[in-house]
Amino acid sequence: MAFPDVALESLCVPTPEMPDLRIAFPGGVAFRPSTGIDSANLLETTRSLLGPAMAATAPLVPFFDMIKTIEAIIACVQAIPDAFGPPPDPTGLIECIPNLLERLQKLLALIPPLSIIPTIKGIILALVSALEGIVLEFEAVVRQMARLAESATEAALPGNEELQVIVSCEGDNISAKMKNLQMSMGPIGDIIGTLNTLLELAQLKPIAGFGDLGSDPLAAIQAIRSGIDVIKSVLQFLPG
Repeated sequence: MAFPDVALESLCVPTPEMPDLRIAFPGGVAFRPSTGIDSANLLETTRSLLGPAMAATAPLVPFFDMIKTIEAIIACVQAIPDAFGPPPDPTGLIECIPNLLERLQKLLALIPPLSIIPTIKGIILALVSALEGIVLEFEAVVRQMARLAESATEAALPGNEELQVIVSCEGDNISAKMKNLQMSMGPIGDIIGTLNTLLELAQLKPIAGFGDLGSDPLAAIQAIRSGIDVIKSVLQFLPG
């Protein structure tokens, strides 16, 4: 097969592997980036890491509500002696009670299981979408492997040295894509861990993770699709 007079290294652009970046939080929780399998763009990788890391500050809001509730309780306790006098002055106690009730209502809204049902549903829907996207990526790898097998047969014929270079490069690209897809399952495992914590709070059975998907993309596709069915089945046990 004849090719234009170009450098062999320009016939195929290598697929880089994603950098192993993560941000650790107190308690052992760590966020890892999720990017595409064909490129490891540093900006894209960093954005996908910083997004969830910034979102991790949201749970601090209930913590601050707890602090404010404690302050309101202390204010009411301090007003009790004045309420009995001498002379009796219930003004401070009467004034602190509405604020205390407001703070307590915010805390009561956090009590599971009903408070976390919307969160569980949102995580499940997002998780299913992510897994379906990963399946599409694996299917693309399967098609690429089929095309590569055909090209490898032709490259073995005499006079096809340029095609041999491309076949070798594409084989490396497929290996890199498989590794990147394996890495993309890391954050999925983290999400499943968080989801299981919420499911236990809602008194529901946790779901199993995926583990090592191996090097066979067809087996990985089957495993992920089975996992999607299991995850979707949780929705039927959720109220509303």
